[in-house]
Amino acid sequence: MEGRPVISYAGNRKIFKRLESGLVSSLPTEAVEWKRSYGRTSKSVYVEAEFHPIDVEALLKAKRSLNGQQVLHTFWTDCSDIETYKSSLKDEILSWQSTLKKAGSSSDWLIVVVETPDSRRANKLLTRTTVLDKLKQDIAGKTTDRCLSIIDPTKSDSKAAESMQNFLHKLRLLFLQSYNRTLNRFEELIRSEREKRNEPGWSFCNYFLLQEQLAFVYEIMGLQDESLIQYDELDALFTQFVLNSSVGASPSWLSGFNSTLRDWTGFTLEKNINNRLRSKIERGELSLLDLRNYLFSRQALLLIQLKNEDELARRCLSFLYNTLQEIKILEMECIEGSTEIWVCLCSLEVLRVCKGSSLHTAALCSFLREKLLHLGRLCGLMPGRTPTSPQLHLVVSLFGGLRDDLYLKLEKDQKNPAEKLKDALSSQSSFEKTYLEMAEMAISTYKHIGRIRSARFIGRELAEFYLEAGQVQQAAAFLLDSLKTFQFEGWQRLGVRTLLDLVNCYKLLDDGEKYLRTCVQIASCGGATQEERNLYFREMNKKLEELPKTEIITSAEDIILFHSCTQIKERTDEKTVPGVSLKFNLELESNLPEDVLCERIEISLLYGDLEPEKRRTSSDERKPSRKSVQRSPSVASSSPSVFSIGEQDEELGEDGCRDPSKLDLMERLEYKQDKSLCAARLVCRNATKLLKRKDSSGAILKDGQLKPADYSHSLSLQNVMLNPGINKYIICGVAASVGVYSLNQISVHVAQLNMLQNIPYPAPSFTVAREDPVILLTKGEGELFSGVENKLSLSVYCGSESIVSGTELQLTCSRGVQLRNPEHNLEYSSTLSVQFPAGEPFQTVSVDLMVLADLENKKDATSSPVSIFVTNPWNEESKEIFLHFVPVIFSTFSLLTAMSKKFLQVTVLSPSSGNYVLKNGRMEIINVQQISGLKLTPINQKYPEIVISKQFEGSFLWELDIGEVKNDETPAKVKFTLDYVPEDRSEPERSFSAIYQFQDYRTLYTIHAKVEPAKGNEFCRASTLCPMTIQLEQLNTAPHTSLFYEVLADQTQWAVCGRQGAVINLQQSFRQNIIVDVMPLSGGHLPLPTVRLSKYIPAEGRGGGLGGARLDPFSPGQVYNMSRAQQIHVLPASNQPEFVSLP
Repeated sequence: MEGRPVISYAGNRKIFKRLESGLVSSLPTEAVEWKRSYGRTSKSVYVEAEFHPIDVEALLKAKRSLNGQQVLHTFWTDCSDIETYKSSLKDEILSWQSTLKKAGSSSDWLIVVVETPDSRRANKLLTRTTVLDKLKQDIAGKTTDRCLSIIDPTKSDSKAAESMQNFLHKLRLLFLQSYNRTLNRFEELIRSEREKRNEPGWSFCNYFLLQEQLAFVYEIMGLQDESLIQYDELDALFTQFVLNSSVGASPSWLSGFNSTLRDWTGFTLEKNINNRLRSKIERGELSLLDLRNYLFSRQALLLIQLKNEDELARRCLSFLYNTLQEIKILEMECIEGSTEIWVCLCSLEVLRVCKGSSLHTAALCSFLREKLLHLGRLCGLMPGRTPTSPQLHLVVSLFGGLRDDLYLKLEKDQKNPAEKLKDALSSQSSFEKTYLEMAEMAISTYKHIGRIRSARFIGRELAEFYLEAGQVQQAAAFLLDSLKTFQFEGWQRLGVRTLLDLVNCYKLLDDGEKYLRTCVQIASCGGATQEERNLYFREMNKKLEELPKTEIITSAEDIILFHSCTQIKERTDEKTVPGVSLKFNLELESNLPEDVLCERIEISLLYGDLEPEKRRTSSDERKPSRKSVQRSPSVASSSPSVFSIGEQDEELGEDGCRDPSKLDLMERLEYKQDKSLCAARLVCRNATKLLKRKDSSGAILKDGQLKPADYSHSLSLQNVMLNPGINKYIICGVAASVGVYSLNQISVHVAQLNMLQNIPYPAPSFTVAREDPVILLTKGEGELFSGVENKLSLSVYCGSESIVSGTELQLTCSRGVQLRNPEHNLEYSSTLSVQFPAGEPFQTVSVDLMVLADLENKKDATSSPVSIFVTNPWNEESKEIFLHFVPVIFSTFSLLTAMSKKFLQVTVLSPSSGNYVLKNGRMEIINVQQISGLKLTPINQKYPEIVISKQFEGSFLWELDIGEVKNDETPAKVKFTLDYVPEDRSEPERSFSAIYQFQDYRTLYTIHAKVEPAKGNEFCRASTLCPMTIQLEQLNTAPHTSLFYEVLADQTQWAVCGRQGAVINLQQSFRQNIIVDVMPLSGGHLPLPTVRLSKYIPAEGRGGGLGGARLDPFSPGQVYNMSRAQQIHVLPASNQPEFVSLP
């Protein structure tokens, strides 16, 4: 690398020499921001420089070189006397600036005044202008920042260190400003030289050395990425010249690079050795490989400084390919194998530095292995061969083109690339050791980064090497690994080629079983030619005859394809029970080229417990599923107080099967001891099945992996022909115990060859069920009615069992309910034994029963629950069944009043859609001894029968003769009885009875109200006051004579102008008239205002009035209002027009 940039010094050299060592060492200690021109990104750099005396001649000559060019010029003085400054120092500085101006560096200067502590104290005592001030006025002009002062750090002063730090910071900034201008001028020079590249006499070597100076500068400043860009531009420029020479005229300087190749030493990453190559560039005596070696070595060293080893490996691979292509383009003469030697040396040097595992280092290892293998074949070093005399001479010639002095001797037992390569080409054993080492390195690197397929490609080539060495077992192992990957990823042609190589290995090893399995694979492989398939099919049959009659297991995958297997059922709803025969439609596809006789085809059945939902009855199956709750240890406390709640498996198949290739995730919520949520997690329950290496699984020769399943429960088929293409069979078996059976594995026996294949997901499955009988008691359409016969159906679902004829079920009824069997029993009973006919599995047998519930009187058609207990004869358990009955008829009772007369009315209703005949309706007083004198006289004796239905009701009426009843406060109880029968007489007559109670059955008062026109008017008119006369009359003796009347009117029709209510006393008079003024508000037929009469109970200890008094209503029928529902005709007001209807 060239020297560092130079800062010149002038003036008092004695002062500067005292400070020089400190300046040189202190400048690069801190980074400073370099603000670059042309909008480039600012960089943080370290300033390193050398200090030289000013050299005017060097300034004038150093326009085309950055080496030793003086960038910044400094002038040092310790003058503190103004008179001395005026007399000599000023003229000296002006002369110095004049020299700089002639050299073209008028703006790159700095004047430094070194002050001593004594001079600073004197300046503070005498307030006068200092030398620094005069310099800024006389010399600096507008650039006063270029005149600085520092305290002499060699003197003891507390502020000397701070002063030096400030000075160093300003010196770095001024240096970068000057250096930036210098670099800009140099870049312009580089661009101008590059523009002349097509002119005669232009030399790439001279241009290379010119631009490399800029790269050196950037590297010194710590900008390795910027330095790398300069070398990339030089690389691209040279490559473009070479490519253009293949299609056009070649420049004269390029002819020096296409001479015969006599030195094929690779590059080295040692700086001192690279300087030798640079000296060749300076002399112009170099080959293409010399230029390429030096250029890439410089790029590699910069990448190492940037700690980007992966990029170094990537660039190395493209560098090797491009250089080999350039040798071909320039048609350079070289010894056969020399370029391979160069590639190996370069690759070994890079791999010595790049220790990491990446795609590019793996590719570089693989490329090195290929070139090394080519050298081995060229030099006769392959296993099983003896080098010839020309090959030995070739090795000597190749060694002659290597320069050992370009590689350093490494420590301990390590060898540099030249020593390692010479050792590898010295003997067959060394070559084999080195080649296997490189191949293993490439394979392990590819595996480490996940490029399994690339590793298998190298393994396949390594297998060829082992075959040549006679190590067939090792070759077979590498071929088998490659075959797994190729078949797993679907590379059919590669798989076929590997199979053909593998079958030859097994033949050489005399491994009959593996040879047989491989022959079957090739015979059924669609990627092989028809001749190859037929050949190895014959080899398969031949080998089956030669091998002993012991079973040989192989995978049937890709040989016999399982398409489908469906159960044959006579009915769609047919269910499978233990012990029944099973039949399945089996469809297979054979990839073998010819027919084969299968001695046996079997399918193993994998047993699984029934899901909990499938064990429930059909009614329970309709209930929504709940979340499963699992308990897991707490992460928040020491006690097990964390509960996990997960959803039920939603991705299960029809019979609980799950795709093994999918993630089985479960939500898990974890709670603390205080029931607050701690964490929510997703747990994979089949992680161990999924987390497997790709090259450790797959459908390739699963001899050690595939094992026969349990065929104790299986479907089987004997002695059938297996034809090429689609084959359809009926395979049979017998249903075993209860459970879910899924088709697990298929086994095809051809002679002693047993071909196994696990049936892929979703595997067909079927359920063998054993369901307990289910007892159901159902009614027909409509409601159940109490009081009449109803039909019930007692059913037994047989489940998986058969019901023997005569099986009995015991039914017990609650109170008020009776049953009978219409086929055997004519009488109703509260207990009943029912015999059932025979029933087959999964059938339903039924027996019809008649039920009769007692009829009770109700006010409406609400239902009443009753219970029937059914005893299950299979488990001796009793189950309670609830039935709801609606009364077939029900009645309502009312006490009617007409003045002083009383009537009892009973209305009978039916919610049934049928018609019923009512007759013999009768009523009697139950407590006649307590109430003597009451008599009942029927009114509707002329109607002995009444027909009622859902739309029509029937009523019965009796007149109540009170007579001389004295004890009328006692409630009266009456019993109503009638007979009813369906209109079609389908059932016998039944009796209905009801008991009613009533009291306060005397009429105490009557009310008669009327509204009369105002005096002098013939009719009432709206908006006119009219008197309303209320006549109250007492008919029977009453305990309460103090009454309170109220006039209640519709406020939209009447306005009560008088008192709306008052207290009256009927103790002295049985009749009393009350007049109240009312005003009709509108015309028409208006209903009279309502008069309400109540019992007035005065407050205790107070006088009259309503304050504190209480009003109690009369019982219905005690007050009879004769004016109820009466209307009066009111004319409209006189100021409103009358509307007269036309005839």
